[in-house]
Amino acid sequence: TEAGRGIAEPLFQAEREAETARQRLTDVRRLPLRQTAAGDAVELQLDDGHYTIREAAYVIRLDGTTCLQLTDAGGIRRI
Repeated sequence: TEAGRGIAEPLFQAEREAETARQRLTDVRRLPLRQTAAGDAVELQLDDGHYTIREAAYVIRLDGTTCLQLTDAGGIRRI
C-alpha cells in the first residue's frame, strides 16, 4: 500500500546509505607496484618500532583517511 511504502522507503534509504558508508570505511584500493627481487628487504624505523619490510603502500581509503600499509618478509600486512 501507499502508506506502507511511505514508511518503508525512508528506512530502506537510510539502510542503503549506512551500507555505503560501511563499505567506504573498509574498501581499500592499491595502485600497481613494481616488483623487486625476492630477497630484497629494507629496514625501516617508525617512531619506536623497527620493521624489515619488502613492500609499502600509501593507502587512501574512499572515506579520505590514509595509512601506510607494510608487508614484511613473511607477507604479513600491517596497517
